[in-house]
Amino acid sequence: MPLSAQEYPGRIAYRDPQTQRALEKMLKRQLGEDEAKTFLMRFARETSQNDKQGGTSLDDDSALYRAMFQRLVKLQPLPETAPKLLAIRRATVIAEALLQAGADPARLATDGIREVSASQRRIAIDLSLDVARQTSG
Repeated sequence: MPLSAQEYPGRIAYRDPQTQRALEKMLKRQLGEDEAKTFLMRFARETSQNDKQGGTSLDDDSALYRAMFQRLVKLQPLPETAPKLLAIRRATVIAEALLQAGADPARLATDGIREVSASQRRIAIDLSLDVARQTSG
């Protein structure tokens, strides 16, 4: 079911049979039949080794389907514009929330979005807050 741009899809129901079938189908479509089988065999082998080493064993297949989902995420690269679009959407949502809370629109700005490299340890932001004074009236 398609979602709107602002709609949160919720958690993935890894234990749901429909979700499991959909993940299996997507994995086969992305990897091909042979590579999907290799993925399943590798997962089974790693899970078996983890159980022998005292790892926690799940009594259902949710770990398998979580692994499938993570593999699918890695296979789907984001377009170069995705981080900037995300930053713009976040800024817009924050500004809208502030406006709904009563902030003065003249004091809000969402421009100046810039890329920050991963090598920078700190990200400088300008943020100021003032005390709202109630007027008697």
